[in-house]
Amino acid sequence: MAKVTGVVVIQWDGTSLRTKEGATLSIGGKNREPEYASGQLIGFVEAPVGSTVSATLSHTAASDLRGLANGDSVTLIFQCDSGPQYVIRNAFLTEPPELAANGGGVTVNWTGQPADET
Repeated sequence: MAKVTGVVVIQWDGTSLRTKEGATLSIGGKNREPEYASGQLIGFVEAPVGSTVSATLSHTAASDLRGLANGDSVTLIFQCDSGPQYVIRNAFLTEPPELAANGGGVTVNWTGQPADET
């Protein structure tokens, strides 16, 4: 039987981040929109779309929220415990990190170039 992804590790410019359960990756590439003429589907139009990573990080005294917020061209590595890993270049947070008290962690959302599987 194949191993199913259950845990991921996110590396941010070489630093491993403590990721809580539920991190997601959209690999990016192209969106396709249907194109119609005379009431019939005649094809599609493509538009580029970057990759996105959403995660909740554990927060400790050593967490650098300002550093995360200021990173504007970082390399993210999304490592799956099932083996594959994805590299996202030129990544940046789409909004400031959000800290929730009482163990809620830090919510982060990055976007960057389409992911490369390594």
